[in-house]
Amino acid sequence: MYIAGPYLLSNGFVAESADSPFGLLNILSLLTSAAIIYIAWQAWSARPRLTDVREQPVTEIPGDLHPAYAGLIASGRVRDVQIEATVLELIRRGTISLEPDADDRTKVQLRIADTDQVQIPLEQELIRLLQSRAREGVVGYRTLNRSRNNWGSLRRQLRQDGIEMGWLNPSSSQTRLAFIVPGLVGIALAIVLMIVAFTAETGWPVLGAIITGLTGSVALSIGNIIPETTREGEEAAIPWRGLRTGLARARDERPDSIDLDRAFPYIVAMGMAAQYDRHLRRASQSGYIPAWIGRRSRVQEWPEGWHTYWIALHTALAPTDPANTTAPTGSAWRRSITGGRF
Repeated sequence: MYIAGPYLLSNGFVAESADSPFGLLNILSLLTSAAIIYIAWQAWSARPRLTDVREQPVTEIPGDLHPAYAGLIASGRVRDVQIEATVLELIRRGTISLEPDADDRTKVQLRIADTDQVQIPLEQELIRLLQSRAREGVVGYRTLNRSRNNWGSLRRQLRQDGIEMGWLNPSSSQTRLAFIVPGLVGIALAIVLMIVAFTAETGWPVLGAIITGLTGSVALSIGNIIPETTREGEEAAIPWRGLRTGLARARDERPDSIDLDRAFPYIVAMGMAAQYDRHLRRASQSGYIPAWIGRRSRVQEWPEGWHTYWIALHTALAPTDPANTTAPTGSAWRRSITGGRF
């Protein structure tokens, strides 16, 4: 079999099907890619959506929905930024407090302060996770950084909340199946074509492999980002997607153009923290001290500017954010002005 396999590929039907750009294998790859595109398009077109409603871009918060829930329905899926926004919301309300880390004054730690103000199940699960890792009520920077590896229970809780409220499809696999299965088929065929090209010593099957591989990869990518919202979720998301659009447009405006104290947890929950870094730095230079990072009287006593500590917190909670970089070197005065960078 070991000898016969390459022989058949070199001299048999498969080799003949791979010896030209219009060979049977490349035609098969085109037909497979067309089928993947058709199936994915049908699944995308069948998703719940409201075609007769147009979102209105706004910068004022359109209701009292928790930032994590607003980010959930605006994006249509669970994301870690919604948990990060929950941390900011708990800091803003005083449930936990942010302070310089005891081991490194340019980093941060969280102190559990007043758990009586916990409001939703996601916050309860987050506090439980922090308490399980705290020492004398304090979660140091290194522990906080590692805790993100244990956010699975938080993601499950947030998803369960969305399902119970009727916003999310109970079966995420059902939503994504029409993209994942064809995508895997396309990638598998691309691998087979590459093996054929290598064994039969002809480059033409590589063309088909590229076509089906790219098509399959795109289908898988869409399956990972497709909203999981129900029709009720789409209806609930309308004002919050309008907020997302409005805030995206306002990020280059002057610092007082929006209420950052109220809006920033929503900005984080919608995945726009990196986009707002320049806006925050301009606000810092104008004397702004955010309520979402702690009491102003306490923040003013920090040895570094508040923006430095925001960058440290964001880096600890979102270490996989490709926009993150380390804070710039230089004097404490420079860091207090620039506050680091994304």
